[in-house]
Amino acid sequence: IHASASPFEGFAERINWLAASIQEDPFGKLMLSNGIPETMIKAWSVDPQIFAAQGEKNKKSIFDQLEDQNASDCVDRLVDLYMLNTLNQAFVFIKPHAVTDKVKALAKTSLQEKGIRIVAEGSLSGKTIDEMKLIDKHYYSIASKATLLKPSELN
Repeated sequence: IHASASPFEGFAERINWLAASIQEDPFGKLMLSNGIPETMIKAWSVDPQIFAAQGEKNKKSIFDQLEDQNASDCVDRLVDLYMLNTLNQAFVFIKPHAVTDKVKALAKTSLQEKGIRIVAEGSLSGKTIDEMKLIDKHYYSIASKATLLKPSELN
C-alpha cells in the first residue's frame, strides 16, 4: 500500500498514474487559482530539486518540503516556493559597447560570487538590436520622462 505524503504528491501521482488534467484536478485548480503557472506545476510534479529558503545554496526535493501538510498549508507553501524560485529574477545584459570576453567573465563571476544563479545566457547581434528597436524600447520610459515631464512632475 502506498499513500501520498502530501496533497501535492497525491496530485502528482494522479497526473502520472491516472493521466489526470491539471485544470480538472481539484488540487490542480487550487494551485492555478493561487497563481502558480501550469508550466511550473508540471515541472514540480516530477519532484525536482528547488531552493526551499531564501539565501540557501543547496537545493532540496520539493516533495520533502510539502510532506504532512493539509491542502491549504500545502498550497500556501507552494506559492512561497514559487515566489522564491521564480519571482526573484532579473534580466542582466552587457551593453553592446562593452561586450568583451573579459567583461562577460567578470559579470558572470561577480553574479555567481553573490549567490546569483544564472539560468540562461545568450547574445543578440547589432542588426537584431537595431531591427527590433531594443535600445529605443529600453530607454523609452527614461527618455519620455526627460522630454515630456517637468522636474516637479517626476517621482
